[in-house]
Amino acid sequence: MEQIAMVAQVAKGTLYARYSSKEALFSAMVGGAVERWSSEAALRDALLTDDIEQRLRHHAQTIASFMRNPEVVAMQRLLLSVSARFPELAMVMHERGFRFIVDLIARDIVEAETREGTAPRDPEAIAQLLVSSLSGYQMQNFGVGEVEDYLPTFANRVVDLIMAGRAAW
Repeated sequence: MEQIAMVAQVAKGTLYARYSSKEALFSAMVGGAVERWSSEAALRDALLTDDIEQRLRHHAQTIASFMRNPEVVAMQRLLLSVSARFPELAMVMHERGFRFIVDLIARDIVEAETREGTAPRDPEAIAQLLVSSLSGYQMQNFGVGEVEDYLPTFANRVVDLIMAGRAAW
């Protein structure tokens, strides 16, 4: 807290007045970063049509792009390093990051299937499959330059497979 107060050029007491603990400060930091990234990603949403394949590709490419963002990578590293001491930070990232994009994709799937007169069996699972495939790929290949550069191609391949299995949605 002393280092943060020094960098922020505020008194430590001022910092504690706003954030009662390290956990509260980290939580606000994670929440603010995720909101900023979500706002930035939403700028690309104007290009979306009603076509579910196009929407899934858009979301997959947006996720792939952000997973290669140095700020996102730094946040992931921070959360991994402190998650045992501050499990609520992992929950903040889960709720504001993972849950947000999974819910968004699941809504897109429900709306697309409704337009086509069908009811998807498990849109949540499909959305989780997409997001988890990309985040898992990124985590398993972290720091391997050529492999990391393959993430956008991998994202398209995941969407290809999801679209091929559309009857099972």
